Amino acid sequence: MEFIELLKIAAPLLAVGGAWGGAKVALNGTRERVKDVAARLETHIKDESVSDVILHERVASIEVKQDMVIDLLRSTQ
Repeated sequence: MEFIELLKIAAPLLAVGGAWGGAKVALNGTRERVKDVAARLETHIKDESVSDVILHERVASIEVKQDMVIDLLRSTQ
């Protein structure tokens, strides 16, 4: 009877331990993926910022040229 009583106690403890270990491994994997996504997002934001600066410079250049053309057309009328 002692062996059966021991199994009644040990089986749930083993199941809980296995579930705990599985959850811990899954969370550690998730934690690593979140860190990877955060690092890639930071890089993307920096790259996007550089692209925005270039785009704004080009738009400003087009606006200046547009103003020059409008001034030229007005002066010829």
